[in-house]
Amino acid sequence: MELSGINPLENLSAELPQSSAPKPKSDFAAVFNQSIEDLNAVQHQSKELSNRFAAGENVELHDVMVASQEADIAMRLAVTMRNQVLEAYREIIRMPV
Repeated sequence: MELSGINPLENLSAELPQSSAPKPKSDFAAVFNQSIEDLNAVQHQSKELSNRFAAGENVELHDVMVASQEADIAMRLAVTMRNQVLEAYREIIRMPV
């Protein structure tokens, strides 16, 4: 049985590509604005179904309740996200320079 030594590794650092950081697909402001628009649409749909049900139109009660709960959950999510963003901002402000 023949034993051989360990071959040295080639310089791997020269193989790294010289590219800039990947650009994000969308910026925070665009995502935030789209989320607010979606929340507004869900709230509007819930209100519209509630008004139609109250006016006696042919709208099922369970559809009104589902839309109402979706709007409630969307609003809670938005408030929670807002609170977390504010907490992160406060944490950054408290960091020593």
